[in-house]
Amino acid sequence: MAIQSEMFDAWQKYQGGHFDAAEIVCQRVLAANQNDANALHLLGLIALQMGQAETAKNSINQAMAIQWTQAAPHFELGNALKNHKQLEDAA
Repeated sequence: MAIQSEMFDAWQKYQGGHFDAAEIVCQRVLAANQNDANALHLLGLIALQMGQAETAKNSINQAMAIQWTQAAPHFELGNALKNHKQLEDAA
């Protein structure tokens, strides 16, 4: 499995609004590498779209622990916390 091509496919599915399909691809990537920060980040974004703020927070936190220098997961974590009414933590 070519992880980069799988993740490209997952992002395309996500951007097209096919969240279930994108999640399946992310889970497949994580089955091959449980520490894939991109897959964890995208799972967090999918969870946000599905209204699952706590799941989003957990996935994005995992992605940040692996790849903490990337700005996007930090931004998305703020959104997840805001959506979960944890405004002090989101700041």
